Amino acid sequence: MRDKMNPDRLINVSLLNKKLVIVFILLMTVSVYLLYRGYSDVKDSHIRAKTLIEELQTKRDYVTTMHSSARERSLILLRMMGEEDPFELDELNQQMGANARAFIMARQHLTSMHLSEAERSILSEQNALTVINAPLQNQVAELFIEGEHDQAKNLLLNSAIPGQNAILQKINDFILMHENNTGQAVARIDVNFEHASKNFQILGAVLLGISAIFILFTLHISRREQKRLQKMLSEQKKISDQLDQTAEKLSYQASHDALTGLISRREFENRILQLLHRAEEGETHVVFYLDLDQFKIVNDTCGHYAGDELLREVSIVMQSCVRKSDALARLGGDEFGILLEYCDLDFAEKVAQSIIDKINDFRFRWERKTFRVGMSIGMVLMDDNTNNLEDVLKQIDSACYAAKDSGRNRYQIYHEDDKELTQREAEMDWVVRLERALEQNQFILYAQPIVPTIYDKSSQINYEVLIRLKQEDGEIIQPGAFLPSAERYHKMVSIDRWVVNEVLSILSGNQQVLSDIGYFSINLSCQSLTDPGFLKFIVDQLALHSELAEKICLEITETAAINSMLKAVRSISMLRGMGVRFALDDFGSGLSSFGYLKTLPIDYLKIDGMFVRDMLVDPIDGAMVKAIHDIGSLMGKETVAEFVENEDIVNELRNIGVHFVQGYGIGTPLPLEQVIEKQIRNEFSGHITVQTIN
Repeated sequence: MRDKMNPDRLINVSLLNKKLVIVFILLMTVSVYLLYRGYSDVKDSHIRAKTLIEELQTKRDYVTTMHSSARERSLILLRMMGEEDPFELDELNQQMGANARAFIMARQHLTSMHLSEAERSILSEQNALTVINAPLQNQVAELFIEGEHDQAKNLLLNSAIPGQNAILQKINDFILMHENNTGQAVARIDVNFEHASKNFQILGAVLLGISAIFILFTLHISRREQKRLQKMLSEQKKISDQLDQTAEKLSYQASHDALTGLISRREFENRILQLLHRAEEGETHVVFYLDLDQFKIVNDTCGHYAGDELLREVSIVMQSCVRKSDALARLGGDEFGILLEYCDLDFAEKVAQSIIDKINDFRFRWERKTFRVGMSIGMVLMDDNTNNLEDVLKQIDSACYAAKDSGRNRYQIYHEDDKELTQREAEMDWVVRLERALEQNQFILYAQPIVPTIYDKSSQINYEVLIRLKQEDGEIIQPGAFLPSAERYHKMVSIDRWVVNEVLSILSGNQQVLSDIGYFSINLSCQSLTDPGFLKFIVDQLALHSELAEKICLEITETAAINSMLKAVRSISMLRGMGVRFALDDFGSGLSSFGYLKTLPIDYLKIDGMFVRDMLVDPIDGAMVKAIHDIGSLMGKETVAEFVENEDIVNELRNIGVHFVQGYGIGTPLPLEQVIEKQIRNEFSGHITVQTIN
């Protein structure tokens, strides 16, 4: 007989079942909660990791763009240093602008992101450097485009590249901080994943399968993100290595000549400074300054590519003549330098002669043409008596010039008691003083009257404009002291530009006196007459002061006009068409061919003072003055006699028919502004009374 079901047991079972259900529900609830929490934690960690990685990746991209753009601007400037083609220079300049815009855009995006205080501090420091350096780079590019290669190169090497290196270093600092932040991010992600794993372990055996699957899923995500982070770290290391290589490359390019591979002028001077310090301790060293003779012939005949190849081949020849410990440098153009360490003059002379002999035996061949070149060398001994770098450079330059002046293809040792070298140094000092005078406006203008030999009320006084140099102490330097150096070292174009600009400026502000003045005569040098940009300069200036053109007379020497006949005729004709007058100065002192007067469209013929001064005591001089006047008059040109010092000469010139006289007997030169003031007061300070007709 079966037992009846015990209600209490049923109740207990039901209660147990309920408890089991409750426990199960609780367990399930806890499990679901834990699962949900675990899943939420993993999901949140994944989202944060993904967001962080994307943010780090974006930062890396912007920083990489900034670095690449900054680096490319430096490399473009280095390319411009060796570029001559104006179109290529313009293209390179546009590339610089594009890189600048890319740099700015990347930085703007980067600064708009969430950045730490440290990151913003680095970017702020970088921006401060960029604000200083970017204009320098733009200035360097403009100088290259304008053809000012020496100044551009000096600014590039001394300022722009060091400034750019500082900017790149700040970017490197940002990248290093970025790497550290990435490492910390990886650590936080690992901690989050470990926390999620612990939550899953609480489920125990009941949720073992789910936990295992979830853990595997979590590990999969972790590995994937770690691989992404490792890949990013690897790429960042690669970028860091590239930055190091770029820095090394820039450093090499800054200290070496791109064409020949020799050290650069800057590096050469740095090494001289090092040897100067060692020379103070008793060591002796010798410095060479070498100038390649006949290089211009090759360059002009065969082009710049041939000239570049010649420089490379000559560099190889010279390297075979020096020791491995010696430094060979290209200083610019066809100029080289050599540093012989631990060397006396006897050994240095052997090296110099070896270079001269090998260069003399060397033949340069280009497109079936063969050329011989030579080498002029200046050398100076550096010992404990040597003062400084500037003196060394001046001395070797003077010695090299003396070698060239003595016939080229030889060497010259600098000695302090050498008169020629001393004169050369004095001339070089004048070059520096002239450059300073132009920069600081230390030149002043004087004017000397040119008056008609027969003067009436309608006659006008003319003036020749003369230049003087006013020193800091107020002393006035006559042009004979500095114009020879200006001629020799090609400073006359700059001086003539200053004179023309100053005369037009003064006359423009005092136009009330122009009706009483015939013209102001301005002397032009041979260099200005043949300079391609000077004619355009005068045309542009006269376009601004068109009312003054008829008051300007340009004086050119007989020798300058004849040596550049075609250019002279073209320039004179163009300016005469604008109203400018021309005078041929010092006629009779140069080539003195009357045939040239038919070709030159001039207005005045200035008879050289060496004939005028002694014409009363030397019949030949008197005949020369008369002949020049007669021929000039037949050709329709008025004559001006120079060096007129007394009234007897004036009377004789008047009898001959000479139209104008000029000299200290007529009037001494006075400051131009003082002459203008006298004209305003209708005063004339001449010494000789010329004949007056009613």
